[in-house]
Amino acid sequence: MENTLEDILELPDTRPGLTPVERKALRARAHELGPVVMVGSAALSPAVIAEINLALDHHELIKVRVLAADRDEREALFAQACDVCHAHPIQHLGRMLILYRERPAAAAPLIKPAPRVRQARRSAKSSTARKPTPKSASTRSGRR
Repeated sequence: MENTLEDILELPDTRPGLTPVERKALRARAHELGPVVMVGSAALSPAVIAEINLALDHHELIKVRVLAADRDEREALFAQACDVCHAHPIQHLGRMLILYRERPAAAAPLIKPAPRVRQARRSAKSSTARKPTPKSASTRSGRR
């Protein structure tokens, strides 16, 4: 399933636009995430693009830390990364970029959730309910 850079660039762009409400929800989900890819002086090299694609395949929503000092350079890199990786730009905050690419519906989840074990419900009148304990003799006589 590894794609070369040429294969990635030839993929059709089929991403629909996100509504502001969806974008807001994704920003909230990304708040607790840490950066999974760091972009250094090499900018968007084929290795960095491959790593961003791999992270998007695994996580859908990722943070990318960019070490470039110029804001315009970071904005250009953000737009280029989204175009090359067919991802949605969610937020550019300082040196942090948040990208989102939905997994295809046909793709199976990478980590299957553990099966849920259903427990029998206990009724209020069950024998395991707590029964009041009798007061000891010392508290009945007024001594504590």
